[in-house]
Amino acid sequence: MRPDDVPANTVRGQYRGYRDERGVRAGSTTATFAALRLYIDNWRWQGVPFCLRSGKCLASKMTEITVQFKDVPHRLFPKKKDGAPHANFLAFASSPTRVCQLRIEAKVRGWECTCARWR
Repeated sequence: MRPDDVPANTVRGQYRGYRDERGVRAGSTTATFAALRLYIDNWRWQGVPFCLRSGKCLASKMTEITVQFKDVPHRLFPKKKDGAPHANFLAFASSPTRVCQLRIEAKVRGWECTCARWR
């Protein structure tokens, strides 16, 4: 990993109301959220960012690994009107439910270009 990049690619935070919790000092600077973008410098993972996020009091509790594939330089279909990302992804979740999801861009039969989502 690139140790020099860690401070520049790190975000820390504290959820609103944390200092009001029982047993927490009034001026506490303890982080309750952290996000990191890390790179592994070897031939296999060159240029691939690993994004890690964890925190307390988030909207949902989940454990998930998402692999987002690179977007292709030339698209067969026009860009979507809703602005949704085009890149395909593969997601594995183990909490709260076990799920394996593959989302790919595909042409549905007919003249209109739409996205097919398979689960």
